[in-house]
Amino acid sequence: MCGVSPRFKPPWPLEHLLAAAAAVVPTWRVAFTRGNIPERSFKVDWKRALALASPRRTTAPPRAATALELLRVCRELQRRFEEVQLPLLVVHGAEDTVCDPACVEELCRRAGSKDKTLRIYPGMWHQIVGEPEENVEKVFDDIIDWLKARATATAAGAHHGEQ
Repeated sequence: MCGVSPRFKPPWPLEHLLAAAAAVVPTWRVAFTRGNIPERSFKVDWKRALALASPRRTTAPPRAATALELLRVCRELQRRFEEVQLPLLVVHGAEDTVCDPACVEELCRRAGSKDKTLRIYPGMWHQIVGEPEENVEKVFDDIIDWLKARATATAAGAHHGEQ
């Protein structure tokens, strides 16, 4: 997550009152997002059930202070996209309703890296590992191919005395 798109930000009054709420009642559970995140993240039922069974996972809305910090960090990241200089691979589900694909498109557009790849997968949701196995394998194969291509290029450059 590298940004909160206007489509996913909290309703107008809440976003502007969030700092006050976080200062006064930081543990107040804020309806920051629209809908149940696990329901919108994991396409495969058994994977969703497994994630929900984790004792560290909550389905409760985030606390006011957490929501405020999330927005602050996203704004900070967006101010610094150009500082990304290393090779960059971004994978994202096109049907993700938790994190807007437009945010990663902006990251890739603005990143300073000369080697950047954006893969947005049609029909996929927020949790790529929560997809059916054939989708998970497709994404992981793409990631492995991307890594192998760079490892091969690096090894060939080192073999020829390049840095």
